[in-house]
Amino acid sequence: MEEAPANGEENETCLGRFRAKLFELVKPSDAKQIESTTKANTNENTTVTTNETISQVDKVPSWSERGIGQLRVLESIDKTAMRIVMRREQTHSLLLNVKLAPKLVTVAKHLDTAIRLVCVTTADSAATHLLRVKTRSDRDVSFFFFFCSSFTIVGPF
Repeated sequence: MEEAPANGEENETCLGRFRAKLFELVKPSDAKQIESTTKANTNENTTVTTNETISQVDKVPSWSERGIGQLRVLESIDKTAMRIVMRREQTHSLLLNVKLAPKLVTVAKHLDTAIRLVCVTTADSAATHLLRVKTRSDRDVSFFFFFCSSFTIVGPF
């Protein structure tokens, strides 16, 4: 006899499970260093000299590993909504919980065994995630991409 899950997935059906590694695109912070010096001379003529140096570190965004775990594609019982849930192996802490909706998520294939998601995280920001499916066949990635693309915008980005 199988117990019902007590993790918020009671009213959802699992369409697929995959072992995956999650990466997040991390943008470098704008590091600006401003140095200014002011010198004043005495007497009637006051001279102010400002030496301003701005150095900005220009780095390209890089992928940062968030963790490895089980990726699940869940569909609501009434078949109107889908979401992706990923939990870390061993600790089962939540790594990713994304509702698949056309205005919230864009999906694209990224290499043979990876899928890139651009997701809305808050009202005014978005995050880019890379899901590298740990499998020996391209079939699992195609299966996962099919489910994601049926509820989202497919983009080449």
